Amino acid sequence: MTDILEARILAHRRLLISLVAMLAGDPNYRTRIEALLDESEIPMDQEEDPGIVPGEAFAEQSRSAEEITAILRQGLARASASPR
Repeated sequence: MTDILEARILAHRRLLISLVAMLAGDPNYRTRIEALLDESEIPMDQEEDPGIVPGEAFAEQSRSAEEITAILRQGLARASASPR
C-alpha cells in the first residue's frame, strides 16, 4: 500500500470515528449505532458454518466486519468520554 493511500484511509477512518462520536451524543442515534454494532458482530471460529475452512470471501467479510466494529466502538467510546 502506498503512503498516500494509507494516509487517505487513515483520514477516512478518523473522520468516521468522529462522525459516530458526534451522532452518539444524541440518545436516539446512540441506540441506532449500538444496534448497528450488534448487527456487525463477527462470527467467531466460523460458527456460521462449523467444519468448513473459511475461504477468501469469508476472510474479506470478516476483515470488513472487524473494521466496522472497531470504528463504531471507538466512536461510542469517544462519545462516552467527552463531556456533555
